[in-house]
Amino acid sequence: MHTKMIPAQDQHSDRRQCYKHCLKLLERKDYSRKKLSDKLLQKGFSSESVEDVLDEMTEKKFLREDFYIEARVKGLMRKSYHPFAIQSRLSEEGCNIESQDIFEIFQEYQIDPKEEGQRLVRKKLLLLNMDSRLPSDHEQLFKLKTKLIRFLSSKGYPIELAKSCIEAELTA
Repeated sequence: MHTKMIPAQDQHSDRRQCYKHCLKLLERKDYSRKKLSDKLLQKGFSSESVEDVLDEMTEKKFLREDFYIEARVKGLMRKSYHPFAIQSRLSEEGCNIESQDIFEIFQEYQIDPKEEGQRLVRKKLLLLNMDSRLPSDHEQLFKLKTKLIRFLSSKGYPIELAKSCIEAELTA
């Protein structure tokens, strides 16, 4: 494979433009290192410039992965995602966080995933106009439970926990 040598002046210009673009992105919102790297590479900057700039941004504390992760956890937590879904999403973004750390943030904000799952079931039943009257037909009840399981699964709830939340609400 033939690699093209970039003259030193062009490298410096590429790095300077990469730095400016990186600052512009970071002044609008926080990013994970991987997301920021992907954006800069898509813009056409060399991988060498991108790595140099990201190292400098990290050193200057313009890029704070720990703040980004915590803010992302809290944001997804407010959207009622289960800690396992949050960990999976962050992993896809190139951020490493242990599930225990996510559960600790939930505890800090006094959010119990099971209670949150039950709240989501109540909310969904209200939206379906089924808060006070459940289907008496076994097949319709099965369809409702399946719909609720899919809904909780989309928020990252394990199947058994989803079933438990649904049963707790339907028998309340």
